[in-house]
Amino acid sequence: VAFLYENYGPDAAHFGCCYVRNLVSGMFIYYFTAGFFHYKNYVLDREKLFSSGKRQLPTREVIMDQIQLAQSSLFLYVALPVFSDWL
Repeated sequence: VAFLYENYGPDAAHFGCCYVRNLVSGMFIYYFTAGFFHYKNYVLDREKLFSSGKRQLPTREVIMDQIQLAQSSLFLYVALPVFSDWL
């Protein structure tokens, strides 16, 4: 924050703080929700959802790919309110 304030002024520091705040809170919400979903569906209700053979349990690679995709999109999504505030 001090770097942005000293080199680019108070507006850049404000928007930089807003972006970091949105990023941290967005990551918290995403990982909390995803963790709850994972625990409920793949631990608690595993037998009920996947024992019939109609559905396959997702592989670790599929789950990690989804986490990576969601995390990469989060960097852009949390910037949208900051961009809107800047406009």
